Amino acid sequence: MEGKQQVTIYVSNNCSESNKLIHFLKELGISYEIKNITEDKKNLKELQEQHIYATPVTMVNNHKILGFQKHKLESELIRL
Repeated sequence: MEGKQQVTIYVSNNCSESNKLIHFLKELGISYEIKNITEDKKNLKELQEQHIYATPVTMVNNHKILGFQKHKLESELIRL
């Protein structure tokens, strides 16, 4: 039975780490909401309000994972 997963990723254009994150989530078959900070300044403001100034950022049920940390992502996403 699938739980209520809430995965949101903040990415920016021309960011190799953001591209790796998107590819990784697609490989795992994880559904996610994408928020691009380059294309929508509202998304940038959301991150800055949390004192985060770099991408990518993955929010898994309000738990923040900064950067592309494959093992941390795997351990957090396996709980979904």
